[in-house]
Amino acid sequence: MASSEEAAFWAALEADPTDDNARLVFADWLDDRSDLRAEWIRDAELAKYMRPDSRTPLPALLEALRSEDYDAWESAVPLFGRLGPPAASTSVRI
Repeated sequence: MASSEEAAFWAALEADPTDDNARLVFADWLDDRSDLRAEWIRDAELAKYMRPDSRTPLPALLEALRSEDYDAWESAVPLFGRLGPPAASTSVRI
């Protein structure tokens, strides 16, 4: 379960997904806690696929691939190469 501080960061990102400052401050906050999600939150494109209930953007990226929306599919495909080793080492619920 997310702390109230983390929940506030997610709320800020949901309120304004284009707010780079909030996203980067959240990434720093995660880094301070040795949380692997910091790398993905720091990346503006991957951050769009992060969810509060997920430890990695992988489930949302896979969902985009299953979509019949070509734009969603096209934007998700190149991001798989940017996931890096932490994605392979986290448990993923799909």
